[in-house]
Amino acid sequence: MFIHEKNDIKMTVDFEKGYINSLVHKSRELLSESKAPLFIINMMDDAGNTVKFDTFDAKNVITNNNSATYKSFPEDISVTVSLNTKDEYFACWNISIKNNSDKLIEWVEFMDLPLCGKLTKNGGDGKFLYPFCEGVIVDDIKLTENHFFEQKYPCDGSSSMFPHMVFTQFLSYMFGNYGLYIGAHDRKRGVKWITFPEEENSITTKIRMYPGINYGEDFNPDFPYVFDFFEGDWHDGAEIYRKWLYNNLPYGLDFLKNQNNIPDWYKNMPLVVIYPVRGGTDTDDMEPNSLYPYENALPVLREISEKTNSQVMALLMHWEGTAPWAPPYVWPPFGGEEIFNKFADEPHKDGNLLGVYCSGIGWTSQSKLLKSYNMDDVFEKNNYWEAMCLAPDGTLPYGRICVPQRTGYDLCPASDVANKILDDAYIPLLNSKVDYAQLLDQNNGGNSYFCYSKNHGHPPAPGTWQIETMNSLMDKWNDIGKGKLIGCETAAAEPFLNNLKFSDNRFEFTFGFGQIVPLYAYLFHEFLHNFMGNQCSCPLKDESLSYRLAHSFTAGDCLSLVLTADQKISKYWGSGPDDGFEDKEKILTLIHNLSVFTKEEGLKWLYDGKMIKPLEYTSSETVYFCKNYSPTRNRSHYYSGKDVLSSAWENSDGEKIQIFVN
Repeated sequence: MFIHEKNDIKMTVDFEKGYINSLVHKSRELLSESKAPLFIINMMDDAGNTVKFDTFDAKNVITNNNSATYKSFPEDISVTVSLNTKDEYFACWNISIKNNSDKLIEWVEFMDLPLCGKLTKNGGDGKFLYPFCEGVIVDDIKLTENHFFEQKYPCDGSSSMFPHMVFTQFLSYMFGNYGLYIGAHDRKRGVKWITFPEEENSITTKIRMYPGINYGEDFNPDFPYVFDFFEGDWHDGAEIYRKWLYNNLPYGLDFLKNQNNIPDWYKNMPLVVIYPVRGGTDTDDMEPNSLYPYENALPVLREISEKTNSQVMALLMHWEGTAPWAPPYVWPPFGGEEIFNKFADEPHKDGNLLGVYCSGIGWTSQSKLLKSYNMDDVFEKNNYWEAMCLAPDGTLPYGRICVPQRTGYDLCPASDVANKILDDAYIPLLNSKVDYAQLLDQNNGGNSYFCYSKNHGHPPAPGTWQIETMNSLMDKWNDIGKGKLIGCETAAAEPFLNNLKFSDNRFEFTFGFGQIVPLYAYLFHEFLHNFMGNQCSCPLKDESLSYRLAHSFTAGDCLSLVLTADQKISKYWGSGPDDGFEDKEKILTLIHNLSVFTKEEGLKWLYDGKMIKPLEYTSSETVYFCKNYSPTRNRSHYYSGKDVLSSAWENSDGEKIQIFVN
């Protein structure tokens, strides 16, 4: 047994048997009796067949105080696990794998922790800080049921993967006034599955690595898995990661105050006004609505700009001349280039802005919205299967992204053919008069989907190559579209912060899992900010737009409104007449008041300030009915939101402020 003690915390590791035996914090045992192996490894052969084993399968174990080497597995590999207790953290774990087999290492699950406590809504005192979408405190494990599924190809767009909807690479488990921090301090920000599913006798934390290496290659990750403890709330757990982040910034990133490649309007924190020019929902008929021709929107855009005291960005949906949500081809715009460019001049004359939604790096073979849009002949003629992501067995299945809108595949960014397709699709847009393009809607967080092809120049498994190729692709887009910004759905995940500076922060998805917190802004606001987004499928079914606007403002993001096809203010994108509409004057007045405060006082904190832990306060609360529905989740609960929201900030001069929004 190896025993490590520090500050009333004691960890006992049985290296010979291959698990952590005990983790005691101030006389409280944190681990269940179900022992988790120190590692689980999944290996894959050339045909896509897999074999999985863990420390318990090793027939030969060589221990050396605070490390062990495991050998004699079903495959010819040896694994060394070492524990460093001399660092600033409570414990740092490392793993290295020597692969003498003809298989590749598809993934490695390392340092799973089977926690024995229950969450607060389930009879205990535990909570998780989960970096999903914007950040959420999970205090009811039942709300996460069916969310923590393993990602298989074809991939699901809404999952617990990093860098996708999970935007950073740590978890915190909070119990009472204390917390356990579990983080992967990976400077390359490689692909990971970050979860905490409920198992038979525990809630088990998992941070699974996908190395993206070839057959017979060793895996020697150059970063530790960190365990540390803190006292306080979620801010104190996040602070451990933020200190590491500031000393290990991701690719190309610098603080906003040092950036000179962003447009002037970014500092104005514009109000984003989102609306379709055809139809009214994702799967509606695609006939032109009252906001087409494009100039029809100018009166309502001018009214909103005037009444809110805001620069406005019109962000168009269903504007593509091909078919809505049918990537990658978007150009020319619906109605033609001439009338689109003529319209683009008008917002600019008013001092306003123009943006467009796109739909990521997918390939559409058949639109379900416009049956006339079919690309099967183009696909076959050009052998475009060469550009697509493949399953482990080498087959090309249909993708799972936006299935109600289209049938198609996922493009692999490492493929030269895919890059040519994307150049043809998006370069005309990047050379147009738009100020912003959400090119990576559907690619949550900015990453690509898994690919197991052997012909794209990348290893035939998911991994770090995805981050590198996506950043290369975005570098090119940003170079072509100088003066414009590009973005993604659900806000940029950590490896892509430098390239995706303005994105649709889908924080509304967190309401289905627990209590929303501005973790994203706490970590990243000094580098970029986002906009509130189209609030797609918001599960809060009561009148909640004022609450969501207040949250987005206190998180330091730009606000947004969604207009219906007949120019009313929608509760969220995709809401129908049965959901009702928002009180236009009430909403515009709230935004006006927030805009005045920002311009007169708040901008020196809200533009590039650092979010800090706020003073505690009390507030009355409103209970909202929360209806979760997805193919894997169909349940309801009640969500409690404070009537007064607050955040605290520190600017570059060291001045601090706490903002309250009623």
